[in-house]
Amino acid sequence: MTKNGIEAAIAKLRSEPGKRIELRDDKEAGLLIRAGERGASWSLAVRLQDGQRTRIKLGTWPGMGIAEARAAARVARTQIDQGSNPNERKRVARRTAAIASLNRKTLSEVIEDYDKAVLSQHRRGAQTKRALDGKRGLLRTLLNRQPESIMKAEISDLVKKHAKTAPIAANRNLAYASAFFTGASTKAFWPKIRRRKCASRPRKMSASGFTQSVSSKRYGPPPAHWAIRSPSFFGC
Repeated sequence: MTKNGIEAAIAKLRSEPGKRIELRDDKEAGLLIRAGERGASWSLAVRLQDGQRTRIKLGTWPGMGIAEARAAARVARTQIDQGSNPNERKRVARRTAAIASLNRKTLSEVIEDYDKAVLSQHRRGAQTKRALDGKRGLLRTLLNRQPESIMKAEISDLVKKHAKTAPIAANRNLAYASAFFTGASTKAFWPKIRRRKCASRPRKMSASGFTQSVSSKRYGPPPAHWAIRSPSFFGC
């Protein structure tokens, strides 16, 4: 494999739209370059220690030349020999970077991202968003805070305050908040910081317990089938 050979193959490829080519290196086992309409990239075809075959992306051509690709392939092979999976290491690094980015966002920005990606696709998405950050939303006083700084006790106080005047609405908004925290965490909009710190399972509060906790007896107890199930974020 030479630079001129790669350039000639890519030049020929341009005259055949939709076609892809794959060239294998004759010096570094498993090293290959794949080229198509969108560009060319280096990868290493290897077998992991568990026997699984995989391809490890090394870089793109021409930013990474032949010598650099061969060196990167040797590094990746060394990691595999040591029991590591370079692809998994990259995924962990991306996940760590994503969490760091989320931690720099405010709760308002996280809700907006979640609204665009999830709530906008649901029939009651707009209603759910209003229950979170609307004029009477449960989380509206926390919108400028970073998610990692929000504590369970703050959410609990907001629910109790809301329940003094509108217990049923407070119950409903807590359910929306629960779905948001759980869903955002699952879909990587919300870093799972609180979940790592919480060893206990989410707690379930009975209807009578809810009534007592918010001191709303004068409104009468909520229906028997209503029960508050706090998400893992609240149930530490």
